[in-house]
Formats: sequence, structure tokens, C-alpha cells
Amino acid sequence: MGEFFRPWRRKIGVVTLAMACVFAAGWVRSNSVEDLEDVLRVSISKRQTTTFKSRNGTICWADFDKPEAIAGIGSAVISDHFGPSESTPASPEWQRSWFGISFGQQCDPYDGTRIRFCNIPHWSIVTPLTLISAYLLLSKPRSSNRTHAEPVPEKVA
Repeated sequence: MGEFFRPWRRKIGVVTLAMACVFAAGWVRSNSVEDLEDVLRVSISKRQTTTFKSRNGTICWADFDKPEAIAGIGSAVISDHFGPSESTPASPEWQRSWFGISFGQQCDPYDGTRIRFCNIPHWSIVTPLTLISAYLLLSKPRSSNRTHAEPVPEKVA
């Protein structure tokens, strides 16, 4: 069994499979409970905050940049909407969408906070990771092209 994991690509295959399982668990978790949001918020400075959310089968990244006038108020001013939706009063300045991945930028009309966002469906991460790990784990290892230095027998005259 130890020989199976000897090539580097098998080790990478196990790591990518573990990553796919983590994202799949997040996908199931975000879809199974209504109104569930897993949130990670990182304050870069007094003016800038980066937020990651997992909700409704989507990973949402947003970067909030507050204007100077309200920078000292704190994070209570930052709203929690990522891109346009029915509950979002702001319309995006620009937005692009490609295979369910949307990204764009908008400005909150209430406090002037500039929001850059990206919404990525879990399936678009889980599927490639699963396919890569399957290839790395199930494909046959290539035979080595190296030749071992063996002594050449001398010819006897």
C-alpha cells in the first residue's frame, strides 16, 4: 500500500480530494439550512474590510472600502449585501457573469461604501477538484525513462 502513494501526483491527488470534500461539505451545509451563513470577516484597515460568506450554494467574497468621512465609525456601517438582489437597494456600477460566477462593483447609496464582490457557486470549485483528484489517483504511473548505470561486460578476445 505504501507504494501506491510514492509518486508525488498521488499525494497531490489526496490533497485535492480532501479540498473537494471540504468544499462539498460547505456546499451541502449552505443548502441544507435556510438562512444559514458562514461568515469570515477580516479588517484590513479602518477603511477596508474583506468578507467571505457561504450561503445558498455560493461562496461570496466582498471587499468593502468606506469613504474617509465614515472610516472611524466602525464596521457597523458596512452592509452585508453582495451584488444586486431583491433586498439590495444599490444597483451595480458594473457586473459580469460567466457560468454562474458573477463579479462586479457597486456603491452603497446610504453611506458611500464601495463594494467589490465575486460570487462563486460551490459546484464550480468541487467539480474541477474532484476531476483532478480522480485523474491523479486513478491514472497509471508512467514508466521511468531513466536507465540505471550497469557495468558493461567486457569482451574477451
